[in-house]
Amino acid sequence: MKVMKISEAVRERLDILYCQNRKSLARVAKKVTKDFALAEDAVHDVFLSLMEMEELPADFEKNPEGYLHRSARNKAVDILLSRECRRLAEEPIDGLEIMADANDPAGDPATLRRLREAIAGLDPETLEILSLLYDDGHKIADIARIKGASRYTLASTMRRTREKLAESIRMQERQEREERKGGDVVR
Repeated sequence: MKVMKISEAVRERLDILYCQNRKSLARVAKKVTKDFALAEDAVHDVFLSLMEMEELPADFEKNPEGYLHRSARNKAVDILLSRECRRLAEEPIDGLEIMADANDPAGDPATLRRLREAIAGLDPETLEILSLLYDDGHKIADIARIKGASRYTLASTMRRTREKLAESIRMQERQEREERKGGDVVR
């Protein structure tokens, strides 16, 4: 068994951070792995690796929550690569359906399908931001602090992402209409 190198006070601090953040960190990791058990493994690995250090990294000290989110995502990617798991795009996106139709949160099934397909094409970083915004209910300013980015940059990224998702959905709708008509699809 490995001997813990950090002080008892730091271990207690990590325990508190684990209790406060484990669910949101698991959601971040699950968005990458698409598997709850692998996501939990990623979160546990992050905290175990911190406990094995002689001192905590400077990045951790500056922004513990942001460091943990980045580490959980990175560890999840490492797990995927090491286990050769499915691609990010293969599974439906859980909590983001709220974006599908502002008037009806349940959304039209066809619109939700199109939205899932559009979201599946996003990069993991953008997917994590969407998850923090829509699944966890964080505000842009909070996410900017977690990610260590400017809130204006993050707001611009979200605007472009929404535009990209809307355009993808419109393109899918056009394609489906053309296919129903039996015509060639213009892309």
